[in-house]
Amino acid sequence: MQGMFEKRTVKDTAYKYWKQGHAVVTFKVTEQGKKPLVEWKRWITNNQTEEEFNSQPWDRANAFGIVCGRKLNIKFYIGVLDFDVEKAGVPFSEGVLFKQGEVAENMPVTQLEETPSGGRHLVYYSRTPVKTKTYDVCGIEVLGEGKLCIMAPSRGYKRLNDNTPTELESLGQKFEQAMKKAGLKVPSTPKTLPSRRNGRKGQVRYCCETALNRECHISHLMRLAIAAEYKKAGWSEDDVVNLFRTQADFDREKCLTQVRSADPDKAATCESIQEWGYCYSECPLYDWAQETVEKYRGKDTYPTLLKTIGYTVKRDNIAKQLDLLHVLSMYAAPTNELKEAPTSEGKTYP
Repeated sequence: MQGMFEKRTVKDTAYKYWKQGHAVVTFKVTEQGKKPLVEWKRWITNNQTEEEFNSQPWDRANAFGIVCGRKLNIKFYIGVLDFDVEKAGVPFSEGVLFKQGEVAENMPVTQLEETPSGGRHLVYYSRTPVKTKTYDVCGIEVLGEGKLCIMAPSRGYKRLNDNTPTELESLGQKFEQAMKKAGLKVPSTPKTLPSRRNGRKGQVRYCCETALNRECHISHLMRLAIAAEYKKAGWSEDDVVNLFRTQADFDREKCLTQVRSADPDKAATCESIQEWGYCYSECPLYDWAQETVEKYRGKDTYPTLLKTIGYTVKRDNIAKQLDLLHVLSMYAAPTNELKEAPTSEGKTYP
């Protein structure tokens, strides 16, 4: 009877959240961990219907979570500050926990909940979108786009006050202001990288950017290629890890290990990325190669092409030739129209 009452209470509370515009996800919480009972990624951007809410396995659920970062009926975005007390099973030091308390004191009073481990969730409404970000210096994570947050009265979670979420102009800015008041240095935000078209330093290839935006199950080799690409462009390892948060199997510790193993001096070739299935036809480099082959087919224009690629590839002449021939070979049949270059596969590059 107690179990039935608990399940009914969980679903009734979850339904109140759904009525506010939240996307709700059923969970099973055990001593071994917590697991969503449905595929929920579609609700990061799509609205959840009442049928989708009710059709979830509520009979097996003892908890529910909300999809953070969504815009609700009141036109505010939902965001949560997750105050952890440990990381990967290792308790935080007293210094980290002390700074946590200082940051919390500098934040506006809001809906407050306790997690099974003794951590806390501070729930806020933000007028601007909430980006997910981890601040290891104080053991706090901002749960925003692409993240779930389990809510009370789920198994092991408790509501500590009767407050509703406080409305803020920007949760991210308010939180970082609280960090500064606590004497903590706010990590710098990487600048938006220029596209490949402008040829500046710090560029990231189109395929790496697009795979992160489109794919939820990026292969291991492509993840290493993406990590190497962004590290070469000057991103920190923590910021690169955050890029993978929308992956269905995201695990911060495993991802950090992968990112650390990625060598920025050994970037994957376009040919390898194409073999892995992540070469996109709308890529500027793809279009340039296609158009160039058609435009100059049958003409003695190799010196002109080499000069052109020199505007964006700052390397020696031999390396430039290899780059050019490598790119063109991906989109043209082996011919002798431009220049011969035997390969280990026995074909001849154009």
